[in-house]
Amino acid sequence: LFSIVDPPGAIPVYVAMTSDRSQPERNKIALMTSLYFVLILASFFLAGSYILSFFGLTVPSLRCAGGLTLLISVFRL
Repeated sequence: LFSIVDPPGAIPVYVAMTSDRSQPERNKIALMTSLYFVLILASFFLAGSYILSFFGLTVPSLRCAGGLTLLISVFRL
């Protein structure tokens, strides 16, 4: 999950978007964003298999599709 969220990559975006805000307001924004991320990731962690089965997908087919997507993007580079 750490690689999905990418906190080091989000730091420059956060700093650029909150540069005109006060420090307490920036802290509140960071806290609320972290809570939203935790809620979203936890909900997909808990309900992910139900969502996949609703669409008729399996984990191996999702892995295969992800691998093909990465392969295509590598060939484009």
